[in-house]
Amino acid sequence: MEDKGIDNMAKLLLAGGKMLGYHCKECKVPLFDLNGEVICPSCNRKYAFEEEAKKKEEHLEKVKVERVEKETELEKNLWNTLDKLSNELIEGDTKDVNEILSKMDSVVSLIEKIKRIKKL
Repeated sequence: MEDKGIDNMAKLLLAGGKMLGYHCKECKVPLFDLNGEVICPSCNRKYAFEEEAKKKEEHLEKVKVERVEKETELEKNLWNTLDKLSNELIEGDTKDVNEILSKMDSVVSLIEKIKRIKKL
């Protein structure tokens, strides 16, 4: 890709354009959407597939929501597991304390990892 294409990409981004998950058929450069117009920043070819792009974005948003719901369900399960382990610790035999604490540590570690992933 030439410097001109990179410069045009930067100008499109600064103008509020959005890089899409599609590429130009001619020069293989990522396409940009600027005010509803899909263009190639390198060869200036215009594309007309707004409906297809909108459908893809809607689908991705739906998948994202479903993923968040699943993660939330996973977190609930992990918290429930932690509660059960806590009860075992209170009611259990003293010889099982280290094993229960180790399991609790693993569950807390998983919860923290999920929180870090959500921040991405």
